Amino acid sequence: VSTQSTWGKLKYAFAQGETFTLRVEISGNNATGAFLTGTLKTSQAPQGIQIGTLFMPNYKGKVGYGKFQINSAAFQEYFLASGCNAQAKSSIGLTGPYFNNRAIVASQATGDYTDCPYGDVTSCIKVGAKQLCGKPYVLMTAGGSTVRTKPARTNLW
Repeated sequence: VSTQSTWGKLKYAFAQGETFTLRVEISGNNATGAFLTGTLKTSQAPQGIQIGTLFMPNYKGKVGYGKFQINSAAFQEYFLASGCNAQAKSSIGLTGPYFNNRAIVASQATGDYTDCPYGDVTSCIKVGAKQLCGKPYVLMTAGGSTVRTKPARTNLW
């Protein structure tokens, strides 16, 4: 099973079970702001695929709106879906997020949901035959007949 995704410069066929790293870094600046560049690294593209570069203008004396904050958000979104029922089941396992070249990991993770009941967020992912649980792992599952195991805003770790 694979899905096609296109956003900005990215055109990549994601494969089930594939591990990838998304890196966003300040790649330069000028007198008016900073450039943030995103790179996707996978087993198929270990050298990385540049997703794109955003320009962030200076603001109140801060370069590119200031410095990165140590927080993150992730979500699953279905396109061309009509309501909650009959959506394809999908899962996305996350490791991290990490900051400062993996020197800092998030201190906690919580799940949140839409009104659709077929979604769940847990702290275990499967990598090959291994089940990895706790910090820094998060698994988001949605669609199909997914049963919610944790209420919204419950700490996962």
